[in-house]
Amino acid sequence: MQRTTATILSAVLLMGAETRMAPTKTLQPTKQNTSQELLFNNADNSYSLISNKNSIEITSPSLTAQVRRTVLANGLTVLTKEVHTAPVVSLQVCYQVGLAYEAPSEKGIAHLVEHMLFRKTQVRPVDFRHLLTALGSEFNAWVANDYTCYVDNVESNKLNALLTLEADRMQNSVFDDNGITQEKQVLIAELQATENIPNYRLYSAVMQSAFANHPYGQVLTKADFEKITVEQARNFYRKNYRPDNALIVIVGDFSTEPTLKTIQESFGKIPKGKGMTSREENANKLAFSPNPSLRKSVVINQPGKLPLLALVYPLPDRNHPDISALVVMDYILTSGATSKLHQALVWSGLASEVVGNTNLYSDGGWYFLGVTANLDRKLENVERTIEQVIANLQTQGVTDEQLNRAKKQIQAGTIFSSRNLNSQASLLAYDQSTTGDYRQTDRFLEAVAQVTAADVQRVANQYLKTENRTLGWLKPTKQTQVSGSLNITDFSRITADFRPTKPFSFPEVAKYLPPFPPSTAKSQQAIPQQLTLSNGLQILLLPDSSNPSVSLRGFVRAGQEFDPKEKIGLSTLTAMNLFNQSIWLVEEFENRGGFGLAVQPDREGTYISGISLKADLPFLLETLADVMQYASFPAESLESSRQSYLNALNAGAENPVDAAKQLFLQAIYPANHPLSAPPTQATLKAISREDVVDFYRKYYRPDTTVLALVGDFNPTVVRSQLEAILGSWQASNNAPSASNLPSVSPPNQIVRLRKRLPSQTQSLIVMGYPISNLTESKFYELKILNEILGGSSLSSRLGNELRYHQGLTYTIGCNLQTGHNFGLFTILMQTAPENTEKAIDITLAVLKQLQEQGVSKSEVEIAKQSLVSRYQLALADQDVLAEMILNNQVYGYKPEELHQQPRQIQAVTLNQVNQAVKDFIHPDKIIVISVGAN
Repeated sequence: MQRTTATILSAVLLMGAETRMAPTKTLQPTKQNTSQELLFNNADNSYSLISNKNSIEITSPSLTAQVRRTVLANGLTVLTKEVHTAPVVSLQVCYQVGLAYEAPSEKGIAHLVEHMLFRKTQVRPVDFRHLLTALGSEFNAWVANDYTCYVDNVESNKLNALLTLEADRMQNSVFDDNGITQEKQVLIAELQATENIPNYRLYSAVMQSAFANHPYGQVLTKADFEKITVEQARNFYRKNYRPDNALIVIVGDFSTEPTLKTIQESFGKIPKGKGMTSREENANKLAFSPNPSLRKSVVINQPGKLPLLALVYPLPDRNHPDISALVVMDYILTSGATSKLHQALVWSGLASEVVGNTNLYSDGGWYFLGVTANLDRKLENVERTIEQVIANLQTQGVTDEQLNRAKKQIQAGTIFSSRNLNSQASLLAYDQSTTGDYRQTDRFLEAVAQVTAADVQRVANQYLKTENRTLGWLKPTKQTQVSGSLNITDFSRITADFRPTKPFSFPEVAKYLPPFPPSTAKSQQAIPQQLTLSNGLQILLLPDSSNPSVSLRGFVRAGQEFDPKEKIGLSTLTAMNLFNQSIWLVEEFENRGGFGLAVQPDREGTYISGISLKADLPFLLETLADVMQYASFPAESLESSRQSYLNALNAGAENPVDAAKQLFLQAIYPANHPLSAPPTQATLKAISREDVVDFYRKYYRPDTTVLALVGDFNPTVVRSQLEAILGSWQASNNAPSASNLPSVSPPNQIVRLRKRLPSQTQSLIVMGYPISNLTESKFYELKILNEILGGSSLSSRLGNELRYHQGLTYTIGCNLQTGHNFGLFTILMQTAPENTEKAIDITLAVLKQLQEQGVSKSEVEIAKQSLVSRYQLALADQDVLAEMILNNQVYGYKPEELHQQPRQIQAVTLNQVNQAVKDFIHPDKIIVISVGAN
């Protein structure tokens, strides 16, 4: 089983897809097609991308083969794609309105309405978050520039019930004073959490300058949300939430004809809307017309550590014929370690990170470049270097090798991004919502194959003009930090006069839940093949031909608990350098599509992750075998990694997440524990190359290593290859043990620690304690308890109280992490500084209520259903499945655990969960950390 139960794995509490942060690289379509074809299906379900200018040939499954497009009489568009790899489906309901089509007097209204649709309807006077949770849906929503999307992933037998719920909230959602007031508070908390991020502050300022007269440049404020009225929100909903302005996408294990009949019954009776939509009303008023005279340089001086630079260049709309060449240009400039800007900035030591992206929408777009400079480097030099690289591209062009590499990365990235049902549905929704053609990504890839070196040089000259750009600098100033003491503080009294509301009742919710048949699908998930080599290396293989790619996950018992006290960071520095062996290796990875191997050092071990196209799996495995046995740790790579690590520490000093984590660890671990203190400049500089080599030789060994592979491969062939390349790997000494670590236990009373970061707009709160003696049965009891207490920011006890009833936070949840030695239980949230004490008090009150009253039978049953449903959804994701298989093996469970976990969950009783409450919930013995402007 997975050893982590979490709703919040980190505290990067962003607004979601609707934020103004530059997104990661995405594929963009090239031209609009208004074809009304009901079925598009290549004869061989594939397309071949062959460029006449080079020798590269790229073949990939068509993303839109087997997609059926249907339009109901009321204008509702439906896209369906049957994928029968697992008994689950992904449903996405999109409305053709987003941030770019809000009236100037209604900034933020699309986001507010999106939040309101998780509340009650006229037909169902219970919150939809509870209905969706009771249905076992993995749900979400976001607002983009062009559209708003509601996402539900469920087991197949619940699809019809889900469609009934979605049809209800399309036409019957309630907009009342109380709901609007509460959601405004949540949105403001969400906004303030985003404003905490230095990159966001710089990006927003640059966009505001570059697009001063367009919604792309608008920056939402607290006042924007506060001024929206109930009537405005209700009118916006009526104007835009209607079938002729909507799209339904379904991908997964279902039958098309019966499902279309259900959609007709659920949605077909909803009439077309009257009047114009917001998109139609504002399209002409907000036509994209960037004015170069409005652009200027933006300089922000604020407390911080690392200097930042941002550049924005206007681009045409996403249907323009130059888009394919622009995306190829972006990949050549910024994708991977061999890209032009990475070599010029990162390899030279000027910067620790450079990112780029083409942001393309129906009303124009922009090209974004962002750089995190090293601590002692001047932004003037970074800017000058970028100008030189762009000038070189404009005058000298690109090589065939660079061109081919970018094309392969784009093609491989498309395959990797479509490996689960949710991603496939999202891509179809994205293309159809923003261009009117769900086949745009296929067409885009065809256009990419025809891009020439001359095309890339031409678009670089046309669009990357200095006079067109907007430049932004964030120059850090000295920051004053005030740290809290580690002394135990009397904080056992709850100061707020507060009593938590009654937890929601499943029987009450069930009255409004559409009926659904019991699942008749038997588990289609195969059991991984298990192999242990003579040297102790454990290997698990699970073939899956649904996508021409392979996910690799690995674990080595070489974690941070083995760090010498005077050289904290040694395990991490060693892991960082495993795959930095030569420029040839980096180039070879990126020539094959940008896949590769990555490492994540953790408390007990180092996790390895990898991904490759089917054809490149032998190279991936051979590379892994080489670095696990023969890593050389070049001195120059080691120094580059050390500098990157130091930069991360400097950035972490102003990051509330890192600061809170470190205070939490200091409060948990005794002073002589290797995890009690963070790495510092002194401990990192004390680490020599010999230290790294010695650590590698001692801890990287076959008998403490586990590998899991899931994907499109022949297990017999892979088994033979692994035996050949890893079978001779031998360890020279006995396996190390961390059993002599100091014991860890919860505090005897509440411990309160604070750290002040003046630049932050919110306070980050972490609460929790270590847990021990966690048997197998206790793990499942705690898993259910964790789900009830904080399994969702929308429907758990903590989410219900602190988000919905109090409006104090946007995201709150629990995290249960276990290990070989002990585990950690944490609660994490973010709130306004003035609400810090109130949020802590209410959280303690919720814990106290739980301790005194326990949980109800209905809460346990709904938690079980949600956990089992999400588990089935996880089995349909190659990456998650590989992690499950790996963790089962690492923690000593048989491969059959894949089938047994749902039964283990269902077997837990109400009495067992309430006993877990008594054993593990300690509101009077908890560590309370707050970091921020409080």
